[in-house]
Formats: sequence, C-alpha cells, structure tokens
Amino acid sequence: TKELIMANTLRIYKAPSGQWAGQLLDDDGIEIAGVAGCDDEDDVLDAADRAGLEFVEVVVVDAE
Repeated sequence: TKELIMANTLRIYKAPSGQWAGQLLDDDGIEIAGVAGCDDEDDVLDAADRAGLEFVEVVVVDAE
C-alpha cells in the first residue's frame, strides 16, 4: 500500500522550463510535497495521485 500525504491545496503551475508542476501546500501555504516534469495540468493531477498526494482543492496558476 502507498503512503498518503494529505494537505489543503494542490497548486498547479507552468514552470519556466515550460513543463507543468504541482506543489502540495499545508494550511499555512508551506510546500510539503510536489511533482514536476509534467506535460500539462492533467498530467500533474495524475502524478499527484500516483505519488499518494491527497488535497481538498486545486488551484491552477496562470504562468503568463
């Protein structure tokens, strides 16, 4: 079984490299886990699920 990491928010954003990434943030906005190197927002969600990250809300930050 995989260990789950629970937090309040998954913040999805486009990195300067052009790839997508996600930060799992606690209630104070501090990053406690993350995923990177993704092709798009859906890929970030899939990677977060595979990593055992659980969250209440998703925020997509427009990098433009």
